[in-house]
Amino acid sequence: MERTRQRVGNTALRNWTEICRRHYVRKATSDNHWFDFMANKVKAYESRFGNEFCLVINGSETREDAYVIPFAAARRVFTESSLASDDRGRWIGTIRGSTLTLAPNGETLNVAPYHNAFQLLDSFTGVERDELPLPAPDSVEDALETKLHLESDLEGFLVGDLNQLEPGLKLFDAQGVRGRQLDAGAAGRIDILAVDAHGGFVVIEVKAGEADRQVCGQVQAYMGWVAEHVAKGRPVRGIVVASGFTEKTKLAARVVPTLSLKSYSVTFRFRDG
Repeated sequence: MERTRQRVGNTALRNWTEICRRHYVRKATSDNHWFDFMANKVKAYESRFGNEFCLVINGSETREDAYVIPFAAARRVFTESSLASDDRGRWIGTIRGSTLTLAPNGETLNVAPYHNAFQLLDSFTGVERDELPLPAPDSVEDALETKLHLESDLEGFLVGDLNQLEPGLKLFDAQGVRGRQLDAGAAGRIDILAVDAHGGFVVIEVKAGEADRQVCGQVQAYMGWVAEHVAKGRPVRGIVVASGFTEKTKLAARVVPTLSLKSYSVTFRFRDG
């Protein structure tokens, strides 16, 4: 997302830093609008503005595909009981067919009226923006376009464009089962199950930061489950995606020919203001 200027239909170009002074903006995945909102940051906005701000879920950098939801409408489902169970203090969910669904309790909200409702960004004028400091970032991902700090953000980024990881990779999707956070029984939960250009299965494990050697055994268990329950004789391999790998991890991976390690990096881009 271009932070300095953004086209909104035929409307003139917005300064997103200014918008974030009044509204909580999050980038979402393009396929199902996977998003998360940090509870402490929502409370920071609420303490300054009451209900007079929006939660913005932006699903595309190239076209109009955002949901601009007034907090007054959202607070019915954004409650303590609907916080995710990962101890990070956040709400996570998806939007499908104009229905926002929060995990894990399945609370839903009809967001059809708020799709591309950019006019709402300027509808709250009760507080002078210039008198208010910016809410403190929750973590590094708020300062980076790609937001790869959290494993869930990296996972969503990869699902949106698996071709960047390997040409021809596609998310597994068959008989109503999609290969994201796939329940693998006793093996656990697979971050991403993909199919490669030759029809083989690829188990992708995502780690924020440096991965240790335990990840090799974890992915092998996933690969074994896929081979037994899904592959039907087709080849199965694994990829671990992390910012780096310990020497023990590299050594462990060398003896597993079907397991590869891929590192990611975050690139800063600079432009004139």
